Amino acid sequence: MATALFNVLPAPVVEHVLAFVPIDRDNLCGTTTIDGVKHFVTYGGGPEGGYVYSPGKGEPLASGASGQGWNKWHRDWYQEAIYNKVEHGQVAFLINADGSEEIAVIPFDWGDEAYDLAETVIFADDAFMEEFD
Repeated sequence: MATALFNVLPAPVVEHVLAFVPIDRDNLCGTTTIDGVKHFVTYGGGPEGGYVYSPGKGEPLASGASGQGWNKWHRDWYQEAIYNKVEHGQVAFLINADGSEEIAVIPFDWGDEAYDLAETVIFADDAFMEEFD
């Protein structure tokens, strides 16, 4: 979308439009391990949740996650985690100038504009996560 807009509109107008495009973006608080799989935590202290990468090897994650890729997860007290596949974007780690870290789902059709979101943007695609693991 963004690349197409830059072809027909002035850059300041496109930047204004992109400011209204919702990006699912959360502070990265840490990690936890559930059933031997590393889960990235974006909120906790009671009910908790965040993102998890499923490598697609072995058993699928419980409660809805299947196949290789990213899932958003949530669990309440004394409950199993519930997973929802991230389908409408690509997960990226954002490292800000102040050192804080975020995790975000960036629309697939964003081009280089995604790199303006933070000091460092690392797209966590399948190849990166296999190397990271």
